[in-house]
This record gives sequence, structure tokens and C-alpha cells, in this order.
Amino acid sequence: MCGIFGIGFLSKYNDYEFIEKLVVKLFKLVESRGTDAAGVAFVSKNKIHVVKDGVPGRFLTESLKFKTACKKMLNKDLIQIIGHCRLQTKGSYLHNINNHPIVANSIVGVHNGYVINDDKIFNYYNELQRVGEVDTEAIFRLIDYNAKNPDIDLIKSTIKTSKKLDGDFACAFTHSQKPYLLGLFRKYNPTVIRHYSNDNLIIYSSKESFIDDSIKETNDYVLGDYSNIEYKSKSGIFINLLNGRYNTVDNLFK
Repeated sequence: MCGIFGIGFLSKYNDYEFIEKLVVKLFKLVESRGTDAAGVAFVSKNKIHVVKDGVPGRFLTESLKFKTACKKMLNKDLIQIIGHCRLQTKGSYLHNINNHPIVANSIVGVHNGYVINDDKIFNYYNELQRVGEVDTEAIFRLIDYNAKNPDIDLIKSTIKTSKKLDGDFACAFTHSQKPYLLGLFRKYNPTVIRHYSNDNLIIYSSKESFIDDSIKETNDYVLGDYSNIEYKSKSGIFINLLNGRYNTVDNLFK
């Protein structure tokens, strides 16, 4: 199984050295769920910068392109970070377009799980242009397709997409035109979401221990109190990082 993680900033953050250390630690821990590839999307107000490669997470964080992205993107304009460690299923990790985060036009996202009807989806929707082999691409291409309306309503487009998907999922994604929106949805596969209210941070990952241990291992900084955001199977959570409000949608999937 793959592993996902992410950080959402509910206000401008000052200690970006800590954030970089936290992301590095998260990669090293989440890597236990997949060492075939790793990737991260740095999401700011005006740009989404994706760094990914067919290497384990700890090697990605040691690469020049990762360190360069951190220097460029870890600043007051940063809105969220979306990360992934991959265990290859469908689509070779040697073809980097199959690795996560997946970029599907306006949608950038990560997925833990599998889609068993991805070929059928692409065959049915002639408008969807498949560029890789990975099953995950069907999820985000379909969300992008369903979100092509004046309001770019990610909730409605995700609900519509979920009814077409067969498989198991834990996904996190955003929209390039509304980068302050964080969408998460899952069917069986786990994700823990925490709100660190004193620090104005949302942190999520596939396992609770990944969050706890990564914070402990940074050594020089301790986050304050947190509350867990309830996140049931077959549900979605859509967080507005501008105001901290979120909507929960139950009974996703058919």
C-alpha cells in the first residue's frame, strides 16, 4: 500500500525551517508504505510546484530538485503541501508520469489504494486524455472533468466522480484555481487528519504514528494541542484553508 501525507496552512507561517524538517521526516516514515517512488506538491497562491521521482522518499529529500523547491516555495505564500510514497501497482515507477502527485489539468492529487475500473472510465469518457498507465489518473482526470463549471465546485465534482469509481481509496487533492481548498476522500483506506489550532496547521497522513514520530524527530520544535477531525470511511472532507471551515460529505461511492 502507498502512503499519503500533507500539511495545510491556516495562516501565514514563519518557521519554514521546521516545516522542511517535518516534511523530510514524514517522507522517511511514510516510506515504510512504499519505496518505489516519492513525490510532493508545494501549493502556493500562484503556483503548484511538483517534485517526484522513482526513488524512495528519503532519497527524494536528498535530491537537488527537492532542496531547490524548498528554498523557492517555503515562504509566506505557501498554502499547502501534498506528499506521497508509492508502492507500485499499475504503471511502472520508471515512467515518472505514473508517480504521484498526479497532475490532471487543474487537479493535483495523491492516492493510496487501487482503481479496478480505470480502463473502463477512460473508454467511456472520450473527453479524458490519458497520459500515463497508473490507475490513479482516472480519479483526478474525472474530478477535473466534472469540475469544469463556473463555480469549480470540488464537492459536487467529487461526489459525482465517486459514483463512477470501483476500488479502495484514500485521496488528497487540490484545484489549481482554488489552491486554498484541500479535498480528501476515502473508502476503507485510512487517513488521520489533525488540526493544530495554536499553530494554525492541518496535518494528515495514512497513520497517526507517522505524524507523532515525525514531529518528535524534528527535535527542535513541538507543536501545541491538536484535535482529530473525524473522518469516516466512504466520506469526504473539504477544508477551506483561508478560514479553517470544512464540509463533510458522507455516503460517497456506490
